Amino acid sequence: MASHLFRRKPKETEAPPLPPTIPNPQLQPRRTGIDAILANPRELIWQGKSAEALTYLEPIAEKMPDDFQVWGLLGYAYKRTKQYDASKQAYEQVLALTQTALTFFPSDGIALFFRGDALFQLQRFDEAIQCYDQILALDPQNVRAWSDKGMALSRLMRYEDALVCDEQALALAPKDASCWNNKGWALYHLNQLGEALQYFDQAIALDAKNFPAWTNKTRTLCDLQRYDEALAAGEQALNIAPRLPPAWVNKGWVLYELQRYDEALQCHEQALTLDPKFDRAWNGKAYTCLALARYDEALTCIEQALAIAPEKAIFWHSQGEIYLAMQRYEEALTAFDHALQLDDSQAFAWRHKAQALRALGRFAEATETEEQAQALEAAGSRLPRQYED
Repeated sequence: MASHLFRRKPKETEAPPLPPTIPNPQLQPRRTGIDAILANPRELIWQGKSAEALTYLEPIAEKMPDDFQVWGLLGYAYKRTKQYDASKQAYEQVLALTQTALTFFPSDGIALFFRGDALFQLQRFDEAIQCYDQILALDPQNVRAWSDKGMALSRLMRYEDALVCDEQALALAPKDASCWNNKGWALYHLNQLGEALQYFDQAIALDAKNFPAWTNKTRTLCDLQRYDEALAAGEQALNIAPRLPPAWVNKGWVLYELQRYDEALQCHEQALTLDPKFDRAWNGKAYTCLALARYDEALTCIEQALAIAPEKAIFWHSQGEIYLAMQRYEEALTAFDHALQLDDSQAFAWRHKAQALRALGRFAEATETEEQAQALEAAGSRLPRQYED
Protein backbone atom coordinates (compact mmCIF):
# COMPACT_ATOMS: atom_id res chain seq x y z
CA MET A 1 0.00 0.00 0.00
CA ALA A 2 1.54 3.30 -1.03
CA SER A 3 1.05 6.18 1.34
CA HIS A 4 -0.95 8.37 -1.03
CA LEU A 5 -1.79 11.61 0.75
CA PHE A 6 -0.16 10.65 4.05
CA ARG A 7 1.74 13.66 5.21
CA ARG A 8 1.25 13.60 8.97
CA LYS A 9 1.01 10.80 11.48
CA PRO A 10 -2.40 9.20 10.93
CA LYS A 11 -4.54 8.10 13.80
CA GLU A 12 -7.05 5.47 12.70
CA THR A 13 -7.57 6.55 9.14
CA GLU A 14 -5.71 7.50 6.04
CA ALA A 15 -4.82 11.14 5.73
CA PRO A 16 -7.06 13.20 3.47
CA PRO A 17 -6.11 14.70 0.12
CA LEU A 18 -4.81 17.95 1.47
CA PRO A 19 -2.04 19.72 -0.45
CA PRO A 20 0.83 21.24 1.48
CA THR A 21 1.68 24.90 1.24
CA ILE A 22 3.07 25.50 -2.22
CA PRO A 23 6.56 26.98 -1.67
CA ASN A 24 6.35 29.32 -4.64
CA PRO A 25 3.71 32.02 -3.96
CA GLN A 26 3.33 32.60 -7.70
CA LEU A 27 1.77 29.14 -7.99
CA GLN A 28 -1.45 30.12 -6.26
CA PRO A 29 -3.89 33.03 -6.12
CA ARG A 30 -5.08 34.51 -2.84
CA ARG A 31 -7.96 32.68 -1.15
CA THR A 32 -8.83 34.79 1.83
CA GLY A 33 -10.15 32.95 4.85
CA ILE A 34 -10.66 29.47 3.42
CA ASP A 35 -7.92 27.86 5.55
CA ALA A 36 -9.51 29.20 8.73
CA ILE A 37 -12.97 28.05 7.63
CA LEU A 38 -11.76 24.52 6.91
CA ALA A 39 -9.38 24.23 9.88
CA ASN A 40 -11.81 22.42 12.20
CA PRO A 41 -13.16 19.79 9.75
CA ARG A 42 -9.66 19.31 8.38
CA GLU A 43 -8.36 18.50 11.85
CA LEU A 44 -11.26 16.13 12.50
CA ILE A 45 -10.39 14.26 9.31
CA TRP A 46 -6.77 13.97 10.44
CA GLN A 47 -8.09 12.49 13.71
CA GLY A 48 -10.10 9.86 11.85
CA LYS A 49 -13.43 11.51 12.69
CA SER A 50 -14.77 11.85 9.17
CA ALA A 51 -18.43 11.51 10.17
CA GLU A 52 -18.08 14.42 12.56
CA ALA A 53 -16.18 16.41 9.92
CA LEU A 54 -19.16 16.02 7.58
CA THR A 55 -21.39 17.87 10.04
CA TYR A 56 -19.19 20.90 9.42
CA LEU A 57 -18.39 20.37 5.75
CA GLU A 58 -21.91 19.90 4.41
CA PRO A 59 -23.17 23.28 5.72
CA ILE A 60 -19.97 24.92 4.45
CA ALA A 61 -20.59 23.42 1.00
CA GLU A 62 -24.10 24.90 0.99
CA LYS A 63 -22.68 28.36 1.72
CA MET A 64 -19.59 27.98 -0.52
CA PRO A 65 -20.68 25.68 -3.37
CA ASP A 66 -18.01 27.00 -5.71
CA ASP A 67 -14.96 26.17 -3.56
CA PHE A 68 -13.14 23.07 -4.78
CA GLN A 69 -11.23 22.68 -1.50
CA VAL A 70 -14.50 22.13 0.36
CA TRP A 71 -15.59 19.51 -2.19
CA GLY A 72 -12.20 17.82 -2.03
CA LEU A 73 -12.53 17.38 1.72
CA LEU A 74 -16.12 16.25 1.29
CA GLY A 75 -15.04 13.61 -1.23
CA TYR A 76 -12.54 12.19 1.19
CA ALA A 77 -14.87 12.30 4.20
CA TYR A 78 -17.64 10.60 2.24
CA LYS A 79 -15.24 7.89 1.14
CA ARG A 80 -14.08 7.26 4.70
CA THR A 81 -17.70 6.95 5.83
CA LYS A 82 -18.43 4.49 2.97
CA GLN A 83 -20.71 6.89 1.09
CA TYR A 84 -19.10 5.99 -2.20
CA ASP A 85 -21.61 7.54 -4.59
CA ALA A 86 -21.52 10.83 -2.69
CA SER A 87 -17.71 10.69 -2.69
CA LYS A 88 -17.61 10.20 -6.45
CA GLN A 89 -20.00 13.13 -6.99
CA ALA A 90 -17.89 15.35 -4.74
CA TYR A 91 -14.72 14.54 -6.63
CA GLU A 92 -16.46 15.18 -9.94
CA GLN A 93 -17.47 18.56 -8.55
CA VAL A 94 -13.81 19.20 -7.75
CA LEU A 95 -12.96 18.51 -11.40
CA ALA A 96 -15.59 20.95 -12.65
CA LEU A 97 -14.56 23.70 -10.25
CA THR A 98 -10.81 23.29 -10.75
CA GLN A 99 -11.31 23.39 -14.52
CA THR A 100 -12.87 26.83 -14.09
CA ALA A 101 -10.19 27.99 -11.66
CA LEU A 102 -7.37 26.90 -13.97
CA THR A 103 -8.97 28.69 -16.90
CA PHE A 104 -8.43 31.98 -15.06
CA PHE A 105 -5.17 31.05 -13.31
CA PRO A 106 -3.37 28.18 -15.12
CA SER A 107 -0.53 28.06 -12.59
CA ASP A 108 -2.83 27.67 -9.56
CA GLY A 109 -0.89 25.02 -7.66
CA ILE A 110 -3.64 24.34 -5.11
CA ALA A 111 -6.19 23.79 -7.88
CA LEU A 112 -3.77 21.48 -9.68
CA PHE A 113 -3.19 19.45 -6.53
CA PHE A 114 -6.86 19.11 -5.72
CA ARG A 115 -7.58 18.22 -9.33
CA GLY A 116 -4.82 15.63 -9.31
CA ASP A 117 -6.12 14.16 -6.05
CA ALA A 118 -9.67 13.97 -7.40
CA LEU A 119 -8.48 12.24 -10.57
CA PHE A 120 -6.41 9.84 -8.46
CA GLN A 121 -9.39 9.00 -6.25
CA LEU A 122 -11.51 8.45 -9.36
CA GLN A 123 -8.77 6.12 -10.66
CA ARG A 124 -8.05 8.32 -13.66
CA PHE A 125 -4.34 7.97 -13.09
CA ASP A 126 -3.05 9.11 -16.49
CA GLU A 127 -4.89 12.40 -16.10
CA ALA A 128 -3.68 12.77 -12.51
CA ILE A 129 -0.11 12.41 -13.75
CA GLN A 130 -0.72 15.27 -16.19
CA CYS A 131 -1.64 17.49 -13.23
CA TYR A 132 1.49 16.52 -11.33
CA ASP A 133 3.59 17.19 -14.44
CA GLN A 134 2.07 20.67 -14.69
CA ILE A 135 3.05 21.36 -11.10
CA LEU A 136 6.57 20.08 -11.67
CA ALA A 137 6.94 22.26 -14.75
CA LEU A 138 6.18 25.23 -12.50
CA ASP A 139 8.12 23.97 -9.47
CA PRO A 140 10.62 21.14 -10.12
CA GLN A 141 11.46 20.98 -6.40
CA ASN A 142 7.93 20.09 -5.30
CA VAL A 143 8.26 16.93 -3.23
CA ARG A 144 4.53 16.28 -3.05
CA ALA A 145 4.15 16.35 -6.83
CA TRP A 146 7.05 13.91 -7.36
CA SER A 147 5.65 11.63 -4.67
CA ASP A 148 2.07 11.69 -5.95
CA LYS A 149 3.20 11.15 -9.53
CA GLY A 150 5.14 8.11 -8.37
CA MET A 151 2.07 6.69 -6.65
CA ALA A 152 -0.09 7.24 -9.72
CA LEU A 153 2.51 5.48 -11.86
CA SER A 154 2.50 2.60 -9.37
CA ARG A 155 -1.25 2.27 -9.72
CA LEU A 156 -0.66 1.94 -13.47
CA MET A 157 1.91 -0.79 -12.67
CA ARG A 158 4.66 1.36 -14.17
CA TYR A 159 6.94 0.61 -11.23
CA GLU A 160 10.26 1.47 -12.83
CA ASP A 161 8.93 4.92 -13.78
CA ALA A 162 7.48 5.26 -10.28
CA LEU A 163 10.89 4.47 -8.82
CA VAL A 164 12.42 7.41 -10.70
CA CYS A 165 9.83 9.76 -9.18
CA ASP A 166 10.28 8.28 -5.71
CA GLU A 167 14.03 8.81 -5.93
CA GLN A 168 13.49 12.45 -6.89
CA ALA A 169 11.17 12.94 -3.91
CA LEU A 170 13.58 11.23 -1.55
CA ALA A 171 16.51 13.33 -2.75
CA LEU A 172 14.49 16.46 -1.98
CA ALA A 173 13.11 15.22 1.36
CA PRO A 174 15.44 12.59 2.87
CA LYS A 175 13.77 12.87 6.28
CA ASP A 176 10.24 12.31 4.98
CA ALA A 177 9.14 8.83 6.04
CA SER A 178 6.50 8.66 3.31
CA CYS A 179 9.17 9.09 0.63
CA TRP A 180 11.11 6.11 2.00
CA ASN A 181 7.92 4.08 2.15
CA ASN A 182 6.91 4.96 -1.41
CA LYS A 183 10.27 3.95 -2.85
CA GLY A 184 10.02 0.69 -0.91
CA TRP A 185 6.56 0.15 -2.41
CA ALA A 186 7.94 0.42 -5.95
CA LEU A 187 10.82 -1.92 -5.12
CA TYR A 188 8.38 -4.42 -3.61
CA HIS A 189 6.47 -4.60 -6.87
CA LEU A 190 9.71 -4.95 -8.79
CA ASN A 191 10.29 -8.07 -6.66
CA GLN A 192 13.30 -6.54 -4.91
CA LEU A 193 11.99 -7.65 -1.53
CA GLY A 194 15.15 -7.37 0.56
CA GLU A 195 15.86 -3.84 -0.59
CA ALA A 196 12.19 -2.87 -0.20
CA LEU A 197 12.28 -4.05 3.41
CA GLN A 198 15.21 -1.73 4.14
CA TYR A 199 13.20 1.26 2.89
CA PHE A 200 10.18 0.33 5.01
CA ASP A 201 12.44 -0.02 8.04
CA GLN A 202 13.94 3.41 7.39
CA ALA A 203 10.46 4.92 7.10
CA ILE A 204 9.59 3.39 10.48
CA ALA A 205 12.85 4.69 11.98
CA LEU A 206 11.80 8.19 10.94
CA ASP A 207 8.16 7.74 12.00
CA ALA A 208 7.43 4.83 14.31
CA LYS A 209 3.66 5.18 13.72
CA ASN A 210 3.80 5.21 9.94
CA PHE A 211 0.96 2.84 9.08
CA PRO A 212 1.79 2.31 5.39
CA ALA A 213 5.37 1.34 6.25
CA TRP A 214 4.26 -1.18 8.88
CA THR A 215 1.64 -2.75 6.64
CA ASN A 216 4.05 -2.90 3.69
CA LYS A 217 6.69 -4.43 5.96
CA THR A 218 4.12 -7.07 6.94
CA ARG A 219 3.48 -8.01 3.31
CA THR A 220 7.18 -8.08 2.45
CA LEU A 221 8.15 -10.28 5.40
CA CYS A 222 5.29 -12.61 4.54
CA ASP A 223 6.51 -12.94 0.95
CA LEU A 224 10.02 -13.57 2.30
CA GLN A 225 8.48 -16.41 4.36
CA ARG A 226 9.56 -14.74 7.61
CA TYR A 227 6.13 -15.34 9.10
CA ASP A 228 6.76 -14.72 12.79
CA GLU A 229 8.32 -11.34 12.03
CA ALA A 230 5.49 -10.60 9.61
CA LEU A 231 2.91 -11.35 12.28
CA ALA A 232 4.65 -9.00 14.72
CA ALA A 233 4.74 -6.23 12.09
CA GLY A 234 1.08 -6.84 11.33
CA GLU A 235 0.20 -6.40 15.00
CA GLN A 236 2.07 -3.09 15.01
CA ALA A 237 0.04 -1.91 12.02
CA LEU A 238 -3.19 -2.88 13.78
CA ASN A 239 -2.13 -1.06 16.94
CA ILE A 240 -1.73 2.11 14.87
CA ALA A 241 -4.84 1.80 12.70
CA PRO A 242 -7.26 -0.94 13.79
CA ARG A 243 -10.00 0.47 11.55
CA LEU A 244 -8.03 0.26 8.31
CA PRO A 245 -8.89 -2.90 6.31
CA PRO A 246 -5.40 -3.48 4.80
CA ALA A 247 -3.96 -4.20 8.24
CA TRP A 248 -6.51 -6.98 8.78
CA VAL A 249 -6.02 -8.42 5.29
CA ASN A 250 -2.24 -8.50 5.66
CA LYS A 251 -2.50 -10.24 9.03
CA GLY A 252 -4.96 -12.65 7.45
CA TRP A 253 -2.46 -13.61 4.77
CA VAL A 254 0.27 -14.24 7.36
CA LEU A 255 -2.07 -16.49 9.35
CA TYR A 256 -3.03 -18.22 6.08
CA GLU A 257 0.63 -19.01 5.38
CA LEU A 258 0.93 -20.34 8.95
CA GLN A 259 -2.08 -22.57 8.15
CA ARG A 260 -4.11 -20.93 10.91
CA TYR A 261 -7.08 -20.72 8.59
CA ASP A 262 -9.88 -20.02 11.06
CA GLU A 263 -7.98 -17.02 12.44
CA ALA A 264 -7.15 -15.87 8.92
CA LEU A 265 -10.82 -16.01 7.99
CA GLN A 266 -11.71 -13.84 10.98
CA CYS A 267 -9.19 -11.22 9.82
CA HIS A 268 -10.61 -11.04 6.30
CA GLU A 269 -14.15 -10.86 7.65
CA GLN A 270 -13.15 -8.02 9.96
CA ALA A 271 -11.71 -6.17 6.95
CA LEU A 272 -14.98 -6.64 5.09
CA THR A 273 -16.96 -5.39 8.08
CA LEU A 274 -14.91 -2.20 7.88
CA ASP A 275 -15.16 -1.93 4.08
CA PRO A 276 -17.48 -4.30 2.19
CA LYS A 277 -15.99 -3.13 -1.10
CA PHE A 278 -12.38 -3.94 -0.27
CA ASP A 279 -11.48 -6.31 -3.09
CA ARG A 280 -8.31 -7.67 -1.48
CA ALA A 281 -10.32 -8.83 1.53
CA TRP A 282 -12.74 -10.77 -0.70
CA ASN A 283 -9.77 -12.39 -2.46
CA GLY A 284 -8.13 -13.26 0.85
CA LYS A 285 -11.37 -14.72 2.19
CA ALA A 286 -11.78 -16.72 -1.03
CA TYR A 287 -8.35 -18.33 -0.65
CA THR A 288 -8.95 -19.07 3.01
CA CYS A 289 -12.30 -20.71 2.26
CA LEU A 290 -10.54 -22.69 -0.46
CA ALA A 291 -7.98 -23.93 2.07
CA LEU A 292 -10.87 -24.97 4.33
CA ALA A 293 -12.48 -26.85 1.38
CA ARG A 294 -15.48 -24.51 1.51
CA TYR A 295 -15.56 -24.30 -2.28
CA ASP A 296 -18.97 -22.74 -2.90
CA GLU A 297 -18.24 -19.99 -0.38
CA ALA A 298 -14.82 -19.43 -1.93
CA LEU A 299 -16.43 -19.04 -5.35
CA THR A 300 -18.96 -16.54 -3.99
CA CYS A 301 -16.16 -14.50 -2.40
CA ILE A 302 -14.06 -14.29 -5.56
CA GLU A 303 -17.13 -13.30 -7.56
CA GLN A 304 -17.53 -10.39 -5.12
CA ALA A 305 -13.91 -9.38 -5.75
CA LEU A 306 -14.45 -9.57 -9.52
CA ALA A 307 -17.62 -7.49 -9.29
CA ILE A 308 -15.59 -4.75 -7.59
CA ALA A 309 -12.43 -4.97 -9.72
CA PRO A 310 -12.93 -7.01 -12.91
CA GLU A 311 -9.81 -5.45 -14.39
CA LYS A 312 -7.52 -7.22 -11.90
CA ALA A 313 -6.04 -10.29 -13.51
CA ILE A 314 -5.12 -11.83 -10.17
CA PHE A 315 -8.79 -12.24 -9.22
CA TRP A 316 -9.53 -14.16 -12.42
CA HIS A 317 -6.58 -16.37 -11.57
CA SER A 318 -8.04 -16.91 -8.09
CA GLN A 319 -11.35 -17.93 -9.66
CA GLY A 320 -9.46 -20.38 -11.85
CA GLU A 321 -7.75 -21.94 -8.83
CA ILE A 322 -11.10 -22.46 -7.13
CA TYR A 323 -12.58 -24.10 -10.23
CA LEU A 324 -9.44 -26.24 -10.46
CA ALA A 325 -9.95 -27.46 -6.89
CA MET A 326 -13.61 -28.19 -7.73
CA GLN A 327 -12.47 -30.21 -10.78
CA ARG A 328 -14.43 -27.87 -13.06
CA TYR A 329 -11.57 -27.78 -15.55
CA GLU A 330 -13.21 -26.05 -18.52
CA GLU A 331 -14.33 -23.18 -16.29
CA ALA A 332 -10.88 -23.06 -14.70
CA LEU A 333 -9.31 -22.80 -18.16
CA THR A 334 -11.64 -19.95 -19.10
CA ALA A 335 -10.72 -18.06 -15.93
CA PHE A 336 -6.97 -18.55 -16.46
CA ASP A 337 -7.28 -17.42 -20.08
CA HIS A 338 -9.09 -14.29 -18.95
CA ALA A 339 -6.37 -13.61 -16.37
CA LEU A 340 -3.64 -13.99 -18.97
CA GLN A 341 -5.46 -11.77 -21.47
CA LEU A 342 -5.36 -9.03 -18.85
CA ASP A 343 -1.76 -9.70 -17.79
CA ASP A 344 0.36 -12.41 -19.38
CA SER A 345 3.32 -11.87 -17.02
CA GLN A 346 1.89 -14.07 -14.24
CA ALA A 347 3.99 -17.25 -14.23
CA PHE A 348 1.69 -18.92 -11.70
CA ALA A 349 -1.34 -18.37 -13.99
CA TRP A 350 0.47 -20.11 -16.86
CA ARG A 351 1.40 -22.99 -14.55
CA HIS A 352 -2.16 -23.42 -13.29
CA LYS A 353 -3.48 -23.20 -16.84
CA ALA A 354 -1.15 -26.08 -17.69
CA GLN A 355 -2.70 -28.10 -14.85
CA ALA A 356 -6.19 -27.49 -16.24
CA LEU A 357 -5.10 -28.49 -19.76
CA ARG A 358 -3.48 -31.63 -18.45
CA ALA A 359 -6.64 -32.55 -16.53
CA LEU A 360 -8.55 -32.15 -19.81
CA GLY A 361 -6.13 -34.48 -21.59
CA ARG A 362 -4.66 -31.69 -23.75
CA PHE A 363 -1.09 -32.71 -23.01
CA ALA A 364 0.77 -30.98 -25.86
CA GLU A 365 -0.82 -27.61 -25.00
CA ALA A 366 -0.10 -28.24 -21.32
CA THR A 367 3.60 -28.75 -22.08
CA GLU A 368 3.81 -25.52 -24.09
CA THR A 369 2.02 -23.63 -21.33
CA GLU A 370 4.32 -25.06 -18.67
CA GLU A 371 7.33 -23.91 -20.69
CA GLN A 372 5.90 -20.38 -20.74
CA ALA A 373 5.59 -20.49 -16.95
CA GLN A 374 9.18 -21.69 -16.60
CA ALA A 375 10.47 -18.90 -18.85
CA LEU A 376 8.70 -16.25 -16.78
CA GLU A 377 9.94 -17.76 -13.51
CA ALA A 378 13.49 -17.76 -14.84
CA ALA A 379 13.10 -14.06 -15.67
CA GLY A 380 11.94 -13.29 -12.12
CA SER A 381 8.13 -13.28 -12.27
CA ARG A 382 6.44 -11.50 -9.38
CA LEU A 383 4.58 -13.26 -6.58
CA PRO A 384 0.77 -13.52 -6.61
CA ARG A 385 0.10 -10.97 -3.85
CA GLN A 386 2.20 -8.40 -5.67
CA TYR A 387 -0.52 -8.31 -8.33
CA GLU A 388 -3.37 -7.45 -5.94
CA ASP A 389 -2.85 -3.66 -5.91
